Amino acid sequence: MVMDEVLRSVRQIFDGFTSDPTAQLQELANQIFQNTSQPMQTHKSMSPEEYCSSFTGRNLRWEALGSIFTLCGMQLVITPDNDPDITQGSDDPRAKDRLLEQVTVISTWRRRCFVAAFYMDKMIASFVGRPPLMNGRFCTLAAPLDLSDEVLIAGGDVLRKAISELDSAGWNTQGKLHLVTPTRLRFQLAIIREETLEVVLGTREQHNLIQKSEDIQAKSRAIWESTPDQLRYDRRSNDHFYDGWLTIVYFYLDYLMTCFLLYRAVVKHTNTGQADLCDVSRRVLAIVIQINSIRTPMVDLDRHFSWIVLTYGVPSASVLLLELLRQSHEPGPHTVSLPRAELIRNLSVFISFLSWVAGPGHGNYHTCKQAEKKLSRILDQLLDPEPVQQHVVDDVTTGLDNFLNWSNYNTIWDFNTDYMPLTEGFAP
Repeated sequence: MVMDEVLRSVRQIFDGFTSDPTAQLQELANQIFQNTSQPMQTHKSMSPEEYCSSFTGRNLRWEALGSIFTLCGMQLVITPDNDPDITQGSDDPRAKDRLLEQVTVISTWRRRCFVAAFYMDKMIASFVGRPPLMNGRFCTLAAPLDLSDEVLIAGGDVLRKAISELDSAGWNTQGKLHLVTPTRLRFQLAIIREETLEVVLGTREQHNLIQKSEDIQAKSRAIWESTPDQLRYDRRSNDHFYDGWLTIVYFYLDYLMTCFLLYRAVVKHTNTGQADLCDVSRRVLAIVIQINSIRTPMVDLDRHFSWIVLTYGVPSASVLLLELLRQSHEPGPHTVSLPRAELIRNLSVFISFLSWVAGPGHGNYHTCKQAEKKLSRILDQLLDPEPVQQHVVDDVTTGLDNFLNWSNYNTIWDFNTDYMPLTEGFAP
């Protein structure tokens, strides 16, 4: 605080100088000498502001200026002798070369590896419902620049020119998809997902939950809107016969699932925002169903589809099924308007995916079978209602908590329990 006041005072004095400050500097020096010749008057009851004003402003003393030079000297001592700020001018090409040393093949590859691990940590944490293992607060969060490997290997003037052609956010402006281009977006999505998980999995009291959710949503939308069009599934044509289309679908699903998690947290804790939750669930479910219809020789879809179905499809389908079931047991009008026939068709198709997407021996086989069993029971109840002994609850996520045990985030995907909401009712 003291040094801040000293620096602010000196800045205010110099800002008040005219174009010819010689006479003013002489007057200032005389005033400083006069102030310094008098002992400082201090007492125990002085406030910090009073103490600082006793040697700043019109009371500026040499001791205050000396403290500035002392700090500058301390910084100079710990500054390396070869620092460009000391040995070269600001416009010297060698100073720029020193900066370019930070962008090399090895440094970029290391950063890509970190981003890949950071991203997967957040995705796995979202899937299993546990806090991430990598905390961004203790990491150097810097995305690799959107440069091709050929440019990195070339270095020198080629690298310098390529860096100068990037936009202010570090993206290439030619619309090219380099190997590192998806990595940059994964990094940005992972940062937002980490903030989302702090809200969803955090143990602190959920004060201002709606405001926190809206703030994260705003940052997420800003990142998505600034994403180059070649990485945005919602801005690509329906022609999926292009290289990397599945990666681009993943990006969009990750963006939507961040919205899903935030909306679900708001519904769970405030019983508001059901329409937003159902809307994003419909969008995710539609994309998952569309993915299955796309078969190209460029992508081995079978290798990815079980992960897509479980990670993105099951949560969305569960929300929609339980909301439809709730509406079927309650008189209208309903706060959430859903196209019932369309959703039942899509949900029937989706549940059929769970029967074949992972065969015996596959790591996700038992999980898919458990999900199929439970979702099918709810769908059967929709198509052929049976009497229930308890009322369906107002909050769509209460039944969902019981169904997927979402009230205990450490067992978010506990499909192995014998509990079924339809036999116990949906009451908390």
